[in-house]
Amino acid sequence: MNNNLQTQNLMKYVDIVNSGVTEFKGEKKYIATGSLETDNIIDNVNVAYNSRPSRANMEFKVNDVIFAKMKDTEKVFLIDKDTSENLYSTGFAGLRIKNSANLIPKFLYFYIRSSTFQKEKDRKSGGATQKAINNTKIKEFTLPVPHLETQKQIVAILEKAEKLKEHRQIADDLTNSYLKSIFFEMFGDPVKNSKNWDLKLLSKIANVNMGQSPPGDSYNEICEGVPFFQGKAEFQEKYPIVKKYTTKPKKFAEIGDILMSVRAPVGSVNVSNIDCSIGRGLCAINCVNINLEYLYYHFKLIEGSFENMGTGSTFKSINKAQLENLKIPYPPIELQDKFAKIVERLEKVKDYQRQSKIEIDNLFNNLMQKSFRGELFL
Repeated sequence: MNNNLQTQNLMKYVDIVNSGVTEFKGEKKYIATGSLETDNIIDNVNVAYNSRPSRANMEFKVNDVIFAKMKDTEKVFLIDKDTSENLYSTGFAGLRIKNSANLIPKFLYFYIRSSTFQKEKDRKSGGATQKAINNTKIKEFTLPVPHLETQKQIVAILEKAEKLKEHRQIADDLTNSYLKSIFFEMFGDPVKNSKNWDLKLLSKIANVNMGQSPPGDSYNEICEGVPFFQGKAEFQEKYPIVKKYTTKPKKFAEIGDILMSVRAPVGSVNVSNIDCSIGRGLCAINCVNINLEYLYYHFKLIEGSFENMGTGSTFKSINKAQLENLKIPYPPIELQDKFAKIVERLEKVKDYQRQSKIEIDNLFNNLMQKSFRGELFL
């Protein structure tokens, strides 16, 4: 390890920002923990001083580094001039650098994002319901601090690596936009059926199978290895597995079925890449007289309209009859098949993009680890 690297107690270099908000007039933007992703504020609500939520009780200054206290949650943000005007949840911890001649804010920001810090945060988190780190435990952390010039070099390397990630995402978004434009060009607006295709009931061109959850407390029991999805159509990297049921479950979905969320968020879709059992939050749509890719992308593009179909006071849901009575624009099957071939070609491009993303993410993570182990220090 390079002798420029000094590991010191974190509190030698930073102060922990205390809670409390200076009284203000009018309204300010409030950022809850759910409204922030690493390096990106995705949502906010306007609040007044006297009517703000009790958790809206943090203010930060330019160059403060904030992070979510919750265990298993990496949400890190470097405050700039604009975002210093916001209010933040007490679910964030804030670190304020004591002397910028010793520590660069962006260096601290990247260190808080590192697996070294995040794993230690998770290990030190406590609490009965929601495990989280507290200020006492934060004071126990150490920080590897090289000379200022070395910090600048490390920040420059990590910023370049992060730019690669951003460019990869832009390319991925362009691919998805291209497919959407192809669909509109070939089939018109799916909501308005702007090309006046014949309409067919979904029940006439596909089979709709509603999910059925296993009875009793069997959700959390384990055996037999049948992948089980209770709700939402998005597949996660690690499937929730229910392996033992009070009664043996049926396999409602097979490879190639369209899975649709029938409870909030209503209308979210994906194509099943495994045989699986599905709970009450999902249905499986098996294509019979319609091309799978055409129907899937049709659903993707009208996703927002499903929410209007949903009923229920607590959460929205749609039923089998509503789905089977959906009127689907039905272009010539030859045109549907032509679209499917375009999708197939683009899927090969997306496979390359997915592999590229994995490689770029691995590069960034490796650089992060080497930086804070002292292996990039010059």
